Amino acid sequence: MLAVARYKCVIPVIEQLFLPHTSTISLNMITRQQSLALVLKRLHHLGKELEKPELQNAQETTRLFGDGSHLDSMGLVTLIADLEEDIYRECGARVTLADEKAMSRLTSPFRRVNLLADYIHEVVNAR
Repeated sequence: MLAVARYKCVIPVIEQLFLPHTSTISLNMITRQQSLALVLKRLHHLGKELEKPELQNAQETTRLFGDGSHLDSMGLVTLIADLEEDIYRECGARVTLADEKAMSRLTSPFRRVNLLADYIHEVVNAR
């Protein structure tokens, strides 16, 4: 009986170490609202780090890149890399957001928050 009790304590620890965290998003699936929440949360953290309140208080229409945006090219690269990690941590999907598909679009998914949320929703669910 002691051996069984010991394994019951160890298994949750092993699961936490080796299985992706899936508390809020179904494994390998994401809703549009969840993708928006990931982008806004990441922008909030990035805004704190860069001391840019405009990013901390971002909304769907906030420009991410181009004229009138508050991110330079390095900030955008950081945002994309962090979001790829967030997506993996939340739903277990390894994705590349800055790929040929994204770059060949007529309207860049990195122009505004809402476009990026739509793109994340599309990419994750297409897997």
